[in-house]
Amino acid sequence: MELFRMSARTMGVKYAAFDGKQGTLEAPIYDRVMWPLYLVQGSLDPGTCDLIVRLFKDGSGTLIDVGANIGVVCIPVKQAVPGIACYAIEADPDNCECLRMNSFRNNIQDIVLFNRAAYRRECLMSFERSGDNSGDHRIRTNKSDSSRELCNESARQVIQIQASTLDSMIPSSGLKSPVIIACDVQGAEADVLAGSTRLLEAVDVLIIEFWPYGLRRTGANVDELLSFFSRFPHGARFDSMDTGSIHTVPISELVEQLKRLYREETGIKHFDLLLSKKPY
Repeated sequence: MELFRMSARTMGVKYAAFDGKQGTLEAPIYDRVMWPLYLVQGSLDPGTCDLIVRLFKDGSGTLIDVGANIGVVCIPVKQAVPGIACYAIEADPDNCECLRMNSFRNNIQDIVLFNRAAYRRECLMSFERSGDNSGDHRIRTNKSDSSRELCNESARQVIQIQASTLDSMIPSSGLKSPVIIACDVQGAEADVLAGSTRLLEAVDVLIIEFWPYGLRRTGANVDELLSFFSRFPHGARFDSMDTGSIHTVPISELVEQLKRLYREETGIKHFDLLLSKKPY
């Protein structure tokens, strides 16, 4: 795979398409994570996709995929439940182009795609791009903590991107229920939710990553993030590869767990969360 990647880049190839269980997916050729994983496993984040498909048990609803990457979640979910409305928000221009092509390759024509960062306000902002992992691009602000690097962030290319609030991109009324947000934005989750206060009133389930290292790197206010989580009465941590064991607990209990994990986690481990208006 590395020989293929190096040879393709030498020939000026920017993207390549790969077949797997979730259809044909195109990805940036520089990536050493997403498409090699797809070649080996034939799927990307299948547990989360299966969970969302189960939540759309009546074949209808709305999926809002924030940090959609190349379509890791929205493409397979839309294939499995074609009757849902789907919005995809992806900040990186290369990922966004791949997502657009992946929709076309898999005969999906009704994903509403935004090439923007979801943020707490409308602005232009700096965006750092990983050189080998298309799933680890991140916003960079003057709050970002650069004191401790575990992913060679200082060597990353920085570009300017457009940022908007989810409230300005997604209508908060008339959405088909259940409304599910899947959010994986590498530590910018508090900023996303701060720009979604109106939309959150309509959201039934929020599936979101909690990554202590990423939160510290972006300078996130963790108390603010946990206050947004507390808008959902029920929550659970889950292993994205084993979603069958999810059992929600009162949100206050989950928030205390997350405070402890934030204090204790010193590496790059992340935790997947399900937050819900109803017990699951």
